[in-house]
Amino acid sequence: MKRWIAGITLMAALSAGTAASAADSVQAVLFDAAYRFGGKLAQVGGEYVSLNYNGHAYVPIRFIAEQAGLKVEYDESSKTVNVDRAGSYVAEAVALELAKLADPDAEGVVWKAELVEHGRKAGGAAGAVEGPVWIVTGTDPGGTRTEVVLHAQTGEQIAFKELGVNLPNLDEAYGLVFASLVDGNKEQGGPGAYIAVDPRGLERLEDVQFTALLGKLGEYRVPVLKASLEELKRQGRVNTEGNNAIEGVLLGLEKTEVEGSRLVVDAYLYKTALGAEGRRFVLELQAGVWKLVSEEAGWTA
Repeated sequence: MKRWIAGITLMAALSAGTAASAADSVQAVLFDAAYRFGGKLAQVGGEYVSLNYNGHAYVPIRFIAEQAGLKVEYDESSKTVNVDRAGSYVAEAVALELAKLADPDAEGVVWKAELVEHGRKAGGAAGAVEGPVWIVTGTDPGGTRTEVVLHAQTGEQIAFKELGVNLPNLDEAYGLVFASLVDGNKEQGGPGAYIAVDPRGLERLEDVQFTALLGKLGEYRVPVLKASLEELKRQGRVNTEGNNAIEGVLLGLEKTEVEGSRLVVDAYLYKTALGAEGRRFVLELQAGVWKLVSEEAGWTA
């Protein structure tokens, strides 16, 4: 729909009592237009209209500001339009656009934003950060994920990280690796008094997945701990006078590489400083289920 509107005042006069002279008036075209903010469609309607004047689109500033999570106030005395942040946080649509600027060459990426409120802890690219932050995650057509952490009040970028391919059920894959290490240690006494899992190298796992991994290792009917060697020492579980021996076994990862739907995992089992073993495992995702396809010796202390 297009029609000519005569006498459209281009002043930012939000007060109905503001007068305009003939010199302040122009002719403009009223036209229908849709707008997208952060990928979300917003239609001008109701009291708002879009204008075309000299090839430029003119949209009510209040409409634009509110869609961007901003607020608008008009000071009649100074004839000034004030645009400020609405509430405490940058709007979700703005956070999405800011995140895209961090990875401008990405194509076909689907972005999602999560607001972590004040007083909550957030993990991810920034490590442990205190809210309020926006955590914006992008996934490209190949499954590779990117995470951008933004300050929720200023929009400032806190962290940016490539997370790699989002492979499903990684707790099951790592469970196969660790079970193979424990089973291979039967001649040396099996798991011993307990099984400890070093969380370093397992950052890909969410908390619920890590808990599931520990549960799987519970099948060996010994206590299962989430602890590094340093933590075991602090707990008094390491004989520091005897080759740093422990009564159980410590399992950990050295490296994980993703090759399509395959994982190459370097993992180790530790009992003493002179009784540690590293092995390389290759796993493949077949019909949604992880299969251990090969393993080979890596190193032995």
